[in-house]
Amino acid sequence: WPRLHLLHALLADDGVIFVSIDDNEQHHLRMLMDEIFGEENFVADIVWQHRHGRSNNAKLISNQREHIIFYRKSDALTRIRTIRDEQLNETYSNPDNDPRGAWVSSSYVNPATKEQRPNLVYSVLNPRTGAVVDHPTHAWKYSRVVHEEHVKDNRLWWGADGDMRYPRLKNFLSESNDKGIVPVDLLLADVAGTTDEGTRELQTAFQSGNVDFNNPKPTRLIRKLIAISEGDSSKDTLVLDSFAGSGTTAHAVLALNKEDGGNRRFILVECQDYADTITAERVRRVIRGVPGARDAALRDGLDGSFAYCELGGPIDEEAMLTSEGELPSYESLAAHLLLAATGQSAGEGSLAAKNDEGLFHSTDEADYYLLYEPDFEWLEGEDGILRLSGAKRIAATLQGSESPDGRRRKAVVFGVGRYIKQDDLTPMGITFCQIPYETRRGA
Repeated sequence: WPRLHLLHALLADDGVIFVSIDDNEQHHLRMLMDEIFGEENFVADIVWQHRHGRSNNAKLISNQREHIIFYRKSDALTRIRTIRDEQLNETYSNPDNDPRGAWVSSSYVNPATKEQRPNLVYSVLNPRTGAVVDHPTHAWKYSRVVHEEHVKDNRLWWGADGDMRYPRLKNFLSESNDKGIVPVDLLLADVAGTTDEGTRELQTAFQSGNVDFNNPKPTRLIRKLIAISEGDSSKDTLVLDSFAGSGTTAHAVLALNKEDGGNRRFILVECQDYADTITAERVRRVIRGVPGARDAALRDGLDGSFAYCELGGPIDEEAMLTSEGELPSYESLAAHLLLAATGQSAGEGSLAAKNDEGLFHSTDEADYYLLYEPDFEWLEGEDGILRLSGAKRIAATLQGSESPDGRRRKAVVFGVGRYIKQDDLTPMGITFCQIPYETRRGA
């Protein structure tokens, strides 16, 4: 529930989320998703065939599918079309040598009866035989006006010999490519891969058959979901996988970029102890290239880059208030405050105090100061107090300094207290934030 709330907040208004789950918890997940995302934003329960064969170890029934619960963030997303794949294009042909190219035909007969759609009931002419054709029970799919346009545009197919009982409508590949196709809620193994395929891909990346990871997702599945999420034109999707597992998502994103020149990016989150040895290591390997891989692109390397970050130590605000437990290091607290104040992250090693005033980070807009040492006696003393003399020295560094947009740069000072009012600090370009209370507010 907390993870889903956070993911909902992180999504763009036209963003989507897919959650893979089995039958045991699918009904519970749907209730959580309805509560957090809203029932009106449910899109589909996609069924994925994750295995081919049956398990004889099953006592009651062998499961061959999983659910992929699909929600949108909001009604900013109203239409989904995906790029056509080559396999689908192979169903098109051109038996009558139409100059518009290959086509497939669709039924001209309406599922509705004549009584249900009397406005779509009329006679049509077979131009090859001269026969006047009426359907005995059902209406046509199109109005008489549209039908006449179809006839004029040579879009009706009566068969090579003109002996079909009812006409069919020609749909041209050249037009279909521009429109994309509607995705479906069934992903068969032949299209989206299986967990066995995912295992083989993982073993290929590590060039070992002994990778300790069960049931990894195949890249083909993730590629299909990315295709649904980005529609028929975008190639710059940002993909967040909050349970990254074996790193399949990053592998799929890198492979897609290599294939079509896209600029998709990924963020992986993994809390298990294999985050570095399996998740990140797989990404390193597929970027560098995997000797012996059957796929030429993977063998040569999928290119790209990524940063690997670990969470710092937790900030125990109660300990800072009650003198119990351990205090965070200067670098950890500085990183926490920087993220809370700006949303920016920086490596702890780059956040040490750079002068006596406690400057630990600078941007084009502001300097950030922290008056702090991880020592309870120090915190109870006077050294963490901002005085007028210190404020003047900080203000002096701001004189004549402007941000790129022409505004005066400012300073943000974190400390345990101050002997000067904020009303006096503001004209100096300084904002004071008291710790540990500001850490509590930003947590």
